[in-house]
Amino acid sequence: MINYIQIILDVIFIILIIFLLYRTRSLSKLQTLIKNSKKDFESLLLEGKKWGDEIIKKIDIREKEARDLLIKLENAHKKLLEEEKKLIIETPDIEKTKSVLLLYNQGLSKEEIAKGLNIPKGEIDLILDLINFIKKSNKLS
Repeated sequence: MINYIQIILDVIFIILIIFLLYRTRSLSKLQTLIKNSKKDFESLLLEGKKWGDEIIKKIDIREKEARDLLIKLENAHKKLLEEEKKLIIETPDIEKTKSVLLLYNQGLSKEEIAKGLNIPKGEIDLILDLINFIKKSNKLS
């Protein structure tokens, strides 16, 4: 009887070993699948990092271009302010300007205005040109 029990236990043991081998193969396949998935994921991460680096480079270039443009705009603005100051300084006095404009609007020629106010014709031209420039500038803003 002991022999039969031993044989039954041996058979059960062999079945258990076969079952464990089968499970081990399944786990081995799963492990291989996980390794492959990990490699694919790492590849995707690497590609994403490359894209991110490219985007950052492009953003840095655009940021530098924007800073350079801002500096140019600030310099142009400073020059315009200086020119505006010059215009204000060089603008004829307001009474003279009013008189020239009033007479010009009444239809007098530039020569007649120059004679009447005892002002050079070139100054009359300058006053009228400045007034036209100021009108155009105000329409633009």
